[in-house]
Parts: sequence; C-alpha cells; structure tokens
Amino acid sequence: MGKLREINGGVFREVDRLPDVGDFIVYDKAPAGMGKYLTAGELYEVIETGYHDENYILIEDDENEEYNAINDDFTALERASQAEVLQYLLDQRRAEVTGLEKRLEEAKQEEKWAKIGRKVNEFKVGDIVRYEYKSKNNNAIGRSGFSGILAEVDGVILDAPGLVHLVKPSFVDDRYDTWAKLGDVALIVPAESRTDR
Repeated sequence: MGKLREINGGVFREVDRLPDVGDFIVYDKAPAGMGKYLTAGELYEVIETGYHDENYILIEDDENEEYNAINDDFTALERASQAEVLQYLLDQRRAEVTGLEKRLEEAKQEEKWAKIGRKVNEFKVGDIVRYEYKSKNNNAIGRSGFSGILAEVDGVILDAPGLVHLVKPSFVDDRYDTWAKLGDVALIVPAESRTDR
C-alpha cells in the first residue's frame, strides 16, 4: 500500500496506478510553462479520464480551466479511509508531542545550567556528580556495582563525545579507569558552591 500524506488538512494515500475520477493528483514541481496555472504541492481532483480511444486525465487548473495532465509527472492519490486518517493523525500528533517534550526538557536543562553561569553539560573540575552506570559504559565505578554514588570530577574533556574523569572512591577496588560519559553523570553540587574547599 502507498504511503499516506497530509495535504491541506486532508489525508490521502499514494496509489501506483493511473488515477480514476474522484482521485487526486499532486505535483512535486509544476509542469514546464504551467507555473501560472498549476501549483506544486496543491491537490487537483480528477474530473474525467479516458484511457482507451483517447488518453486524457482532466483536472481544473488554478484558473478553473480544464487541463489534460496525461503527459505530466505527478503523484496520484486517493482518499484514505476514516480509520487510516485517524491512525495517521494520531501518530503525527504523538510525534509532535514527543518532539515538544524533548524541547521542553532541553529548555529546562538550559535554564538549570544558566543559573550557575554555564552551558548544558559544562562540567568543571571539583563538581560533585551522581554517577549512574549504563551497560555500554565500562566505568570502573559502575563495573564494581556502585551505580548511583556521588563522586568528584577531577578531569574534563568537553569535546565530543564528552567525558568527565571521576575520583575513584576508596571503597572501589578496580583496576579500570573512571572516565564517564556526560550522559552518565548528573550535577549535584557545582564546584563554586562547595563549602568543603
């Protein structure tokens, strides 16, 4: 089945055949010399067809004049069913909500970091962070089963992909180094706010 497209508030399915009366066509690019009469991306309903003795696909152009599109390069569309329309619109709105939620979270992070005069994930030596072990990170603290503990940052590489080096707690006995990805740590106390230094 052809993919669904939302055009001018309606939902239509692309069809891999010549259009029938009542179907629609849409141009990705208006035919040469017809820019004043046909608009790319606009829907044109098929009002008459002939595929036997005479070949024609009649539509009305932007001037409400009949136009034969038989030799044009267009996409043929049919109306989607009500169930298809509702599912398509629901999926689209879910994607929009997900995108808005992501932007909201990014905005909150920007505000949080801006309050301490930093950009997002701009860690500094002396920060206290919470380390959360993730399976793809071979950090020694996480490998030792201490995910969720607090640790001090004593080294930072902000260039992509971004890493912080954590002071290894005395109770962690592991030969592996303690570099962690920025996404694996959360800022708890900025270096500037510590009272123990």
